[in-house]
Amino acid sequence: MFIQIEICEGIAMDPLDVLTNIDKVIPYYQAIFSADEQRIIGYEVLGRIKLNHEIKSLGEFFQDENIPDEYRIEVDDSILHNAIDEFLELKESHLHLFINRDANLLMMDHGESFLNILLDKQEK
Repeated sequence: MFIQIEICEGIAMDPLDVLTNIDKVIPYYQAIFSADEQRIIGYEVLGRIKLNHEIKSLGEFFQDENIPDEYRIEVDDSILHNAIDEFLELKESHLHLFINRDANLLMMDHGESFLNILLDKQEK
């Protein structure tokens, strides 16, 4: 199911554990409410990893600047691909998908790779 609500603790993980288990990295969704309309208008995409029957936040992974940029980009792109695919399956045109990206990582290639992912998904 698309809507997943769960409190996950941010636990420091070895970046290689995340990369070697990238198939277990999943998008999680936090509802975004409109105060004016009093309804859910979309979902913010958050990164999680499911290991040993536990779901852990990847927040610290993305915020740790000691982790090579390429690692964080690879994991972020995986989450983005999966989130967009799941969102497109919903066919709910009134909902929006809110995507978190590190501005510094985005600007490494001036947003080109991010834009290419969006353009690729737009074709679907």
